[in-house]
Amino acid sequence: MKKLSAEDKVYCTQRVYFWQKIMGIIQWQVFVRFGHTETNARAEVEFNRPGRVATITFDEHFDDSWDKRDLDKTAFHEIVEIKYEPYRNFLAEDLVDSLNHEIIRLDENTVFRLLAGCST
Repeated sequence: MKKLSAEDKVYCTQRVYFWQKIMGIIQWQVFVRFGHTETNARAEVEFNRPGRVATITFDEHFDDSWDKRDLDKTAFHEIVEIKYEPYRNFLAEDLVDSLNHEIIRLDENTVFRLLAGCST
């Protein structure tokens, strides 16, 4: 395991805001922070639904084999979580989580691959 460098943190933050813009998630205020994720995931997003505020937390410790593309894909993934967040109101949490991640993986395999080369 390695710890994210200051450069990695800047890159992650930039990519979050890049993907927010590309995906049109302009109705949410998004914050980025770094630390330990409660789920031991690469990153996680917390929602304040009434205020439309989302906070993305990147875990500071990543696999040694990770590169910038992996960090970029993680930023994309968390932004897409925000995109599908409104559906959480309509279905059971476990079902939504499972369905969300199926849809997000489809987006990673299509949209991310097509747009990952884009720059701001």
